[in-house]
Amino acid sequence: MARPFFALVVVVLAVLASFSFAKPRTHSPALVASRTASAIQARQLTLERLLNRADRTAMSNLFGRVDCSIPQPSTLACPCGSEYELCGPACRDLQGDPDNCGTCEHTCSGSNPGCCEGECADFTSWETCGSCLNQCNVDLNEACCDGTCANLFANQDHCGACGTPCASNQGCCGAQCVDIENNNDHCGACLSVCDGVCVNSTCYIP
Repeated sequence: MARPFFALVVVVLAVLASFSFAKPRTHSPALVASRTASAIQARQLTLERLLNRADRTAMSNLFGRVDCSIPQPSTLACPCGSEYELCGPACRDLQGDPDNCGTCEHTCSGSNPGCCEGECADFTSWETCGSCLNQCNVDLNEACCDGTCANLFANQDHCGACGTPCASNQGCCGAQCVDIENNNDHCGACLSVCDGVCVNSTCYIP
């Protein structure tokens, strides 16, 4: 019985000796510095996110929010900003929202509706062409075409009427598409008179 016990003691001592003389694992200074810098950067980023979140919360509590789908945890209320009104779960601009124009859920109709100072507007009209403050000058033959003011007497894409383009060899002259390549009255451009012969938009004097 002594021999197995003696062998077991030898094995245990050998294992202990291997742990005693084993070299401890060490990391290079560069690796340690890199891990330390990464940890510091992660803590700084977390702190910045927390501060930004606190700033947004404080500002929203002072001046109101745009989105009220998540109310304040303390009061379960949501203050809208001075230019907004609470419509359902969201704050809406009743002066400029075509889906809540003047009052909540008052939707403006039309192909391109707008809301200007709480009143429904037609953004295809010359009075409000594309936006509330864009008014076409009808005295200068302007019309509202695709949300922009166009001179129907000179616009190549809207000649005489919206959506009436002239060909590449034509010009819009007085609300009409005319040939400007071989036309002595409009040689190369509208009202460019040629006293000779107009050929390919060039005037040749004999």
